[in-house]
Amino acid sequence: MKPAYMRRSMGLTLIELLVALTIFAILGALSWRALSEASLSQSRLEEGFQRWRSLVRSIQRIDSDLLLIVSTPGRAGPVMVKTDSSELQLLRIDPETGIRRSGFRVLDGKLQSFRWNGREALGPPDSETMLDGVRSLGWSFLHDGVRIERWPPPGKDTVMPDAVIVNLDLVDIGTITRIVPLR
Repeated sequence: MKPAYMRRSMGLTLIELLVALTIFAILGALSWRALSEASLSQSRLEEGFQRWRSLVRSIQRIDSDLLLIVSTPGRAGPVMVKTDSSELQLLRIDPETGIRRSGFRVLDGKLQSFRWNGREALGPPDSETMLDGVRSLGWSFLHDGVRIERWPPPGKDTVMPDAVIVNLDLVDIGTITRIVPLR
């Protein structure tokens, strides 16, 4: 017959087994919570990255349209018109149609780009939503070292500003100011 201490070491008691299962259950619950948080963080980061990508694309579109503004010599009428506090229309070079009138505005909290088929603003334009969550869009202009809130200045329809200042106020980010030099 074997002594009592040797018989005991041959297996696990029910209490030892229950303690081990409890420890594994606690570790499993903690790791599930950590994985859940990591997944939520990843989805939040992806949403934030998507918002910033949309913002960058919108600003690049505004920049490229402003840099493609074309002056039309011998033709009456402004090359750029600020129609109200948030809307700007301009004549720009379009690789497909030549010179085309286009613009930007905020409507119902959305930044929109709009374009007509030709130089004149005849009929409704084709519009495209570029960015959501926009509080306001402001335009001002630099000309001969002076900041001007309306364009064109009186009597200077064919003159282009030296730069355009774009103020984009977003609900979740705040105000972004961009100065686009035209010369």
